[in-house]
Amino acid sequence: MDYEQSKVNIKESIEGKEIESDIKNLWDKIRKVSEIMFLIKEENKELKAEVQKLKQKFSESESQLIANEREISQLHSDLARLTTSTNSSFPPQEKEIIKKRISELIAKINSHL
Repeated sequence: MDYEQSKVNIKESIEGKEIESDIKNLWDKIRKVSEIMFLIKEENKELKAEVQKLKQKFSESESQLIANEREISQLHSDLARLTTSTNSSFPPQEKEIIKKRISELIAKINSHL
């Protein structure tokens, strides 16, 4: 083997080792990215589940608010009827109970807002 051929073989060997090292580094980076992607996907699943829970809770609260508003409206109607009626069908104690209930419902709605 002559000197030039030997020099080429050494150079190819060195370049091969560099390529091998580069490939190993690239593979390590790919593995790290893959691990990070897996963690992000898991976190995304958890966040989606939390969003779904919050949407459900919001929907339930909204339904409760609508029901409370209906009840308040009905109680306001009853109160208006009571105050305009000269011949009241409710005794004074029931009027006070209704007034108290209206106040409680208003306070409850305000606390939700």
